[in-house]
Amino acid sequence: MLASSSPRRREILEGAGFQVALVTPGPEQEPAKGEEPKGYVLGQSRAKALGAEVEGRSGVLLSGDTVVSLDGGILGKPEDAEEARAMLQKLMGRRHEVWSALAMGRVEGGRLCSQGLVCGARCAQVRFGEIPEEALEAYLAGEEWKDKAGGYGIQAWAGAFASLVEGRLDTVVGLPMDLFWALWKELGAGEDPDEPLRRSSWPRS
Repeated sequence: MLASSSPRRREILEGAGFQVALVTPGPEQEPAKGEEPKGYVLGQSRAKALGAEVEGRSGVLLSGDTVVSLDGGILGKPEDAEEARAMLQKLMGRRHEVWSALAMGRVEGGRLCSQGLVCGARCAQVRFGEIPEEALEAYLAGEEWKDKAGGYGIQAWAGAFASLVEGRLDTVVGLPMDLFWALWKELGAGEDPDEPLRRSSWPRS
């Protein structure tokens, strides 16, 4: 079960061969003043798992969260096009961090076993070039900036202006698969990512 509204996380899991059942995650919270990005995404991913709607379900549950961090501050998802513009203008010509966290646990009889919840986070560094004004305006007139940390997704439009400096691309997209497999193993869901367990153990409902 995937407790996430992100189509990108679903695509990554399906690309790895999983049958993915979506469930509603727990509510998101705004970061506290001065909160560090790693602690924030870990807390968010855990809260999304603990608050997920899993009534009547059993199996493995995954949740995640991603934020952009510039100069130690947190850039979440913009509320409107103007906020997305402001975020992208701050990122232009500079290097920033992208933090992605995952939480994974077992659900039994519609209840999450909170003591068995395992969590982790990964960080990548991205650099933005300068975005021409016309390109930025055309982007903001569309829908792509919505529901994306920092107002962009590197796998789409922003890929023309953003480059990965350090870390993994899937961390920037929102689901670092090296962390996924580490948590999968820690939870006891499987050892070898290439074995048939990868397909058979992920619950369909």
